[in-house]
Amino acid sequence: MYPGTPSYRPKPPSQGTAETLTLIAWILQFLFSLIAIFFGAIALTAGTFLLFFPAAGILVLLVGALLVIVPILLLYVGYAFSYRRISTGDFAGARGPTLLLAILGFPFGAVIVGILYLVAYLKIDDAENESRAMSAWPGQGYGAPPGYYGGGMPYAGGPVGAPALHGGVAYAPAPMAPVAMNCPRCGRPATFIPQYGRSYCYSCAQYL
Repeated sequence: MYPGTPSYRPKPPSQGTAETLTLIAWILQFLFSLIAIFFGAIALTAGTFLLFFPAAGILVLLVGALLVIVPILLLYVGYAFSYRRISTGDFAGARGPTLLLAILGFPFGAVIVGILYLVAYLKIDDAENESRAMSAWPGQGYGAPPGYYGGGMPYAGGPVGAPALHGGVAYAPAPMAPVAMNCPRCGRPATFIPQYGRSYCYSCAQYL
């Protein structure tokens, strides 16, 4: 499907950026988690031998359990509640978990993971704003702006400039929709992004 068709639902440009950043952060988080789980397994093994000294043995077992359980939980949160929600367009649901992972990434030593999640969190807001802007134009996203029906005629009570049925107030002229244009590179219809005042080609992933 090409942009502008009713069943085509293009992703906002910043959504793809947020997805990529989150995926890279999750892969690095996975690698750091393997290291933590490795040392956690060693601590659990050592703790079993130190049970002859109850205080030391229990402490080592507790540290080992944390090194194993916490990374697994954070990996699950990163994939299920951050990356998956961003990829499906659930920006509101992904915002909190992504910020949590960004905050936890710094104190646990994975600074680069925290930075990537933080930048992805900022991109989520951009993607949400772009999604709203794209849905506000007919033929350029998901819906049509108020006052438009079909080819752009106002549906709220008559032709432009006609008096209202009640109150004697004339209807204001409807805003003009941006002119649709094709991408000069691939020839496919481009999507106008009102927030930036430019058209965007999803096939070439570039602004025109």
